Amino acid sequence: MHAVFVTLQDFDRLRVTAWTNWDVAQDEWTRLDDRRRAGELPHVRFFEVRSSDDPNYNRSPFEPFLSLPPAERPQWVTLTKGERHDLLALGRKAGNLEDAASAMFSELASSYRWEHLPAVDISDYTWAAARFCFPREAETW
Repeated sequence: MHAVFVTLQDFDRLRVTAWTNWDVAQDEWTRLDDRRRAGELPHVRFFEVRSSDDPNYNRSPFEPFLSLPPAERPQWVTLTKGERHDLLALGRKAGNLEDAASAMFSELASSYRWEHLPAVDISDYTWAAARFCFPREAETW
């Protein structure tokens, strides 16, 4: 079994396709690499096909939406517990409700995982998270 993996600009490695046979994986690699070379995926360093037997790759996180065109991506992003913790820590460090929302918006809007979402959706998410960080201040808004 084989799958297509992506290495991002920050050197994160993710699996972007299901495990499949060699021919299907090669066809998907070609499609994705053509998009990368056309400039549609600026956050991508390169794509590659690897075997499920390769221990350096088979434990990589699966992010299937990265292989989809932006119009076909889900209209949400799921954060892990660690990602939520880091985002809330960033907000709390900002010091107040408005600065927290701004800091978290900057963080999320610069992420490849959120790039396909409208800015207003990201803003709604960050304001909700900021109100979580500063509940007393949020009562006065």
